[in-house]
Order: sequence, then structure tokens, then C-alpha cells
Amino acid sequence: MKGLQYATIVASAITGAFAAPAAAPEPTQLVAERAPAAACATPVTISSNPFKGRKIFANLEYSKEVLSAAAEMTGSLATAARKVADVGTFLWM
Repeated sequence: MKGLQYATIVASAITGAFAAPAAAPEPTQLVAERAPAAACATPVTISSNPFKGRKIFANLEYSKEVLSAAAEMTGSLATAARKVADVGTFLWM
């Protein structure tokens, strides 16, 4: 009995592996046919810079790589490379 169950499971897995993929659903409306979104009832205003007084985070992994490369350099190039290690990174919000 267990052999039959095992054979059924294997056959099902093989059938599923070779089955044709399901067709993607057809879009009901093309993007160009959609009605434009309404404008905001109240305009958005920003009274001040939310980033004022903030420091951009310097990526630690990137800084390590830059500093290790700068260790192999000499002169003004090494000094410039060390400054690059302090350059901050950011993500778009």
C-alpha cells in the first residue's frame, strides 16, 4: 500500500513539473484607457526642510572597502580617498 502511495506522489510531482505554466491574466483595461486620478483637494505644502540638521549615513561596508584601498595609495590620492569613505549614502523615500 505504501508503495502505491509513493508512486502516486512521484507521478503527481512529475506531472506538476512538466505541466504548462498558467497563462497570465489578461488586463481588463490598458493603462492609456484609464481615467486620470483626481487632483488632491488640498495642496501639499512643506513648511521647512525635514533633513535640515541631519547627517547622511556613511555605509560602513563601503567605507571599509574605500579605507582598505586608500591604505595602498600614497600622497594626495590617499587623502582624497579617505575623504570619500565619509560620504553618506541614502535611499529615496
